[in-house]
Amino acid sequence: MDAKALLDSQEAELAKVQREADDSRRAFDVKIAVASAKVTAMRQMWEAVRGEGVSLASVAPPTLPTFWPRKGGGRQPGAITKQWRTVLERLYGRGRMPYSVIHDTYVKVTGSEITASGVRDRVREMVRMGHMSGDAQAGFEVTASAALRFELSKNIEPLGSNEIEPLNGDPASGSIGEGYQPSLHPNPA
Repeated sequence: MDAKALLDSQEAELAKVQREADDSRRAFDVKIAVASAKVTAMRQMWEAVRGEGVSLASVAPPTLPTFWPRKGGGRQPGAITKQWRTVLERLYGRGRMPYSVIHDTYVKVTGSEITASGVRDRVREMVRMGHMSGDAQAGFEVTASAALRFELSKNIEPLGSNEIEPLNGDPASGSIGEGYQPSLHPNPA
């Protein structure tokens, strides 16, 4: 088996393990939600029986979680739009970037506007999913696992005259690069 075939088989195995982990997380979340709903209902019934101001008639049946696994199509866990996939590819391998650079890259790649809060929310979600790493203070970068999953390439063309610059400051000093807008920081100091 040559090196390329071995790499391909390992990437396929990684994708399989990631899918299995996503399925396990969903199943675990469902179990927690069902157990929590049961405990809440039992607590309400117990309080009603003990006469603590809750009547049995007012005790609502436990509500089932709204995230039951759906059958059929729909977006896979961890999936992202083609626009964000292109943004990740443009940012991959360029080091840590502040929100403002990610925002500018999104606008350049898609040709459409997005609010600063929209970028913050999407980047935080991608960090949660493992597609990006970092934080607002140190900046964000695209992870190797995202590069594997979405087949991102480091061999990309520059964005034009406004080439993206990685963070050039010292995160400890608070200087985190040109164009950084402190108002984009979720917890301004």
